[in-house]
Amino acid sequence: MNYTENYRLNQWDPEDRILREDFNRDNANVESGLTTLKQGLETETKSREAAVSAARQEATQAVNAAKQEASQALAAAAGALESSKADKTALAQLQALVDAMPFVKLREVTISQSANQVDVDVQDIKLDQYAYVLFVPYLYTDGVEARQFMVRINGMSRDYRSENSSTSYLFRMGSLIYDSSSEFRILESGGNIKGIMTEVDFTGSLDHVGSQVNETVLQASQLQTVNFIGVDGGLIRQGGKIYIYGVKR
Repeated sequence: MNYTENYRLNQWDPEDRILREDFNRDNANVESGLTTLKQGLETETKSREAAVSAARQEATQAVNAAKQEASQALAAAAGALESSKADKTALAQLQALVDAMPFVKLREVTISQSANQVDVDVQDIKLDQYAYVLFVPYLYTDGVEARQFMVRINGMSRDYRSENSSTSYLFRMGSLIYDSSSEFRILESGGNIKGIMTEVDFTGSLDHVGSQVNETVLQASQLQTVNFIGVDGGLIRQGGKIYIYGVKR
């Protein structure tokens, strides 16, 4: 009796006896393998859905907070306009601007093949036009430090500052294998690049940490790429995504 190479399913030769037990054993093996595959797919789907939900909630909160602040400014402006009997058309136009709060999706990058480093071209994004630019990476990684990856700007491996100490990266972040979704913001201040990261876990708690490029090292106008690197040579898996959003000033 011969068998298939990988799963030892029966391969009958003309002179072999065909037995019911052989068929039953093959079918049991196939059933077990398909069940295991289905369970793995269901687990990964739930993890991805939880990460998307957490990021969407944070984005919604940011937009609502910005709308509330703008609405308060509008209310103050409305009082001034009414007291001076200003043109109510201008007031309606201002309300329309508040209702169309400019939280916009700038880019969606899909990892087409596994690699140690993924460079995202962002040179067309002008930081001075946004209150901040939000990066939401949904990445899986492999390697010794399979749960983490690093973030750099313009390929720089030095001149980052975190808690008054120098580092070799802007951020070190947890991948989805770590059961957490991480996000970070890049913004412009005084012509320089600043960085803020918020790490969100699946229980809904928030952990705020941050790093930034040392002042005078890199101007905001020189932003070209944001680099995602697997730790200790680890690979960033194919199929991951990086979402980029902007909140206009």
